[in-house]
Amino acid sequence: MELFLRWFDRVVNFLAVVASLLLILIVLIITYQVVGRYFFNISQVWVNCLVEFSLLWLTFFGAAFVLRQEKHIEVDLLVSHLRPRPAVWSKIVTSLAGGCVCVILTYYSGLVVWENYHRGITVMKAMETPKFLVLMPIMIGSLLLAIQFLIRTMNLIKGRSRGNRPEALSDI
Repeated sequence: MELFLRWFDRVVNFLAVVASLLLILIVLIITYQVVGRYFFNISQVWVNCLVEFSLLWLTFFGAAFVLRQEKHIEVDLLVSHLRPRPAVWSKIVTSLAGGCVCVILTYYSGLVVWENYHRGITVMKAMETPKFLVLMPIMIGSLLLAIQFLIRTMNLIKGRSRGNRPEALSDI
């Protein structure tokens, strides 16, 4: 299990770096487009297409990393008023629910990716791109996020916590 977790962390870290590089690429491409349009009266049609794809890819490539770091947005209006043990159980339930949603998303996005690949469908924008390549990060990111939710759930149950706040059943 430890070998799998180390491998999984490496994959998540690598995709987080890819997501960061995609964000830098987006900034550079949009800067290029703005400078070209306003100073040289040139506009490239492929810029919007590439930015759209990159935003989709970086979102799904970075999601598991953000969850592992516990940096996802949380609405803790109710949880902050709970005692420690119910608060941990609340995190366990939401992790399991999030994992289930991600498994469903992985399954259906996998079907869509396969269908688009099998039929040879392309995205007809400025860049003619195979649609399965555009959608594949949804499947990959959802799978990694589902695994990360499962790891988070196991850590909460086993008692691995971060910081001084009780975030695991054994801390209580």
